[in-house]
Amino acid sequence: MNIAFNDIRIDDKSLARVLGFACNRAWAYVCFFCIALFNTSASPQPSFLNILYIGSILTLCATLTISALCPKRTWALLHSSVGQFVGPCAAAVGSALILFVSQGAHPLLFLAASSVLTGFGSGLLLLSWGISFSELSLNRTVLESCIAFFLGVALYALISVTSPLFQYLFAVAMPLLSGWLFANSRHPHQESDFAKPILAKEGIAFAKFLAGITLLGFIAGLTRDIQPSTMQGELSDGYCTAIAIVTTFIIAVFLVIAKRSSTFEIEPLFRPALIAMLVGVLLLPVFGTSSLVPAAFVKSGYTCFELLVWIILSDLCHRFHFSPIQVFGFGRSVIAGAGVIGSLVAFTFLPGILEDQSQTVTLSAIIAIALTTLSNLLFSHCNILDLLKNPVDPQATFKDRCDEVFDLFELSPRQKEVACLLAYGRDANYISEKLFISKGTLNSHRLNIYRKMNIHSRQELLDLILGEDQEGHSPTKESPLA
Repeated sequence: MNIAFNDIRIDDKSLARVLGFACNRAWAYVCFFCIALFNTSASPQPSFLNILYIGSILTLCATLTISALCPKRTWALLHSSVGQFVGPCAAAVGSALILFVSQGAHPLLFLAASSVLTGFGSGLLLLSWGISFSELSLNRTVLESCIAFFLGVALYALISVTSPLFQYLFAVAMPLLSGWLFANSRHPHQESDFAKPILAKEGIAFAKFLAGITLLGFIAGLTRDIQPSTMQGELSDGYCTAIAIVTTFIIAVFLVIAKRSSTFEIEPLFRPALIAMLVGVLLLPVFGTSSLVPAAFVKSGYTCFELLVWIILSDLCHRFHFSPIQVFGFGRSVIAGAGVIGSLVAFTFLPGILEDQSQTVTLSAIIAIALTTLSNLLFSHCNILDLLKNPVDPQATFKDRCDEVFDLFELSPRQKEVACLLAYGRDANYISEKLFISKGTLNSHRLNIYRKMNIHSRQELLDLILGEDQEGHSPTKESPLA
């Protein structure tokens, strides 16, 4: 499957989706990694940041898991006019309570409330954006996800050098802005569009994939917080900038690799993230535990590991019409849970070990070997990746091709639905009943589709969609059937 980013145009919905997801990412970074938010009182409490982070992650995992077990109810909530703002409002209120924590007025009470609300709110927001990205073709998912992750890290680096008051206002406003942008980016899909059950073969492959990323997430979380100072929130402005620079470089490599590949391969995309984490681990004995240089590389690699998993989960939903609530619910919960367990292990047991230089070298070598071995096992022997490269559903490839061509010609969401049904050979009666539109409205949509694509019949529509397979090249707006 070709990934042709030059053919993708960023429309209003795409821009809202990228900015909205970027706001969600930036909010998480600022809320959980900026110690300045907890230093507004005379007595700074960096330990509060650790408690907030752990409590919020645990609530996040619970929210995602319960939602995955109740996908229909969660879908109805996230797509209702009021329910879609439950998550953003909860996250915003939870962020606002941080001020009361830092001021010392019943800090544990407000800390507990903040942890629950931020975890619950961020869980619903993640599911919302998972639904949004699951509607996209692979090439668009790769491009928009990379841009969103980059913007999220860049915003984090910029906000980290501002005053605590501005960081606080940013943390409160970002979830609300993210929720509003989601409401303006979503398409009018029904839950039944993603209701396909996971078959035995696919379920086993998905379970193996979850097990693999759980182990890898644990090692990555252990590595990410291997230095006590990073878990305690002692993050300098230069450190945040370094993370942004390294992450930007890795994402740029992602895009270059994806653009040059004729097929979507997971392993080449993971290598830059793995290399960054390995560099950080191997630099630890050189720079010592007091330096944040190794941690900057590790955190950047971990961020890009999350990016890659996000792309995989999105593509699974899109190709096989799996429920995005179930896929993202289970997928994101195991990553978050494994990561925080790894962080707790690092914070609890490793400080004493790292005081000895020889033990630091040994630990770094063990972690490097574990990262390399697990990544090779996951990306070389996981059946889910074979499914991505060779879908069991023959219609999936055709659907992906439809999405690519329709994106190229900038069809509206409704026009895409009509064009897809036309491509599958459905007649006017079926399409009208399926989409709940009159035949006159259908005819108007069909004429507008043909006009945009510079064609005159369903046969030409099929030629356009299958052009790459038959002729060896992709159509363009200027010469659609070239």
